[in-house]
Amino acid sequence: MASCARNTSLSVEYRLWQILVQAGWTLFVEGEALVPVDPQATTFQHPDIRQPWVFLDTSGKKATRNRVDVYVDGTLANRDDYTIDFLAGTVAFNTAPQGAVTVDFNYFVANVVENYPEGDDQVVAQTLEKWNLPAIAYGLTGFRGNAFAIGSTALDRVYPLTIDVLCSDDGQKKDLADDLVRYLQVIPLIDFSAHWALTASNEADSIFNPTTQALGFLRVGDLNVAWPNPRKGGSDKEKHRVLVTATLKNVV
Repeated sequence: MASCARNTSLSVEYRLWQILVQAGWTLFVEGEALVPVDPQATTFQHPDIRQPWVFLDTSGKKATRNRVDVYVDGTLANRDDYTIDFLAGTVAFNTAPQGAVTVDFNYFVANVVENYPEGDDQVVAQTLEKWNLPAIAYGLTGFRGNAFAIGSTALDRVYPLTIDVLCSDDGQKKDLADDLVRYLQVIPLIDFSAHWALTASNEADSIFNPTTQALGFLRVGDLNVAWPNPRKGGSDKEKHRVLVTATLKNVV
């Protein structure tokens, strides 16, 4: 069961990265200089860009390292001479390169992280301070399941899915939330008919986390989008925040 939940979570994360590529939440940079981050001068990173690098092709379907071109003193490096950590934004050479390292790459404007941290305001605020905004934090909050078939131990699972979007301003918040909902609703396993932050009468939904719900939300529009009130004592990075709630259905 733990393995199934983990695989489902990673599948959700991959879909969110896909949406960011397809909706244009990426930027391209060319000839960017990298700096060494280890004493051996084999691993290099951009001095300023801390957002993950794009690891999907332009259609957002296939993961490929061809998204990055690495140069040493202006000469294209052999792909067998290095590995790329796209989420960390690093290039690790087999041996220290003899010359300046530059790269052409796309990077995500928004970050995707699993499970927005729960806890007291101070702990959450310290975690948020390490992020560049916008950031998308998603979580699967438990599941319910029925037997998939006679004679099988597999379950037909349903997971409540909550996506927490943190942005730098209201315009960015609206644009990113709109793109997420627009792309998520065409995925067959995503169901927007349940897991509301609020019911139609503005009462707390029993499926939704009651501790989070107590912070206060206003449901907007026909889809599951909620605009949280700022938390007392919360991080400044939570001022422009939106929740998208849905249900992930028929996961065996």
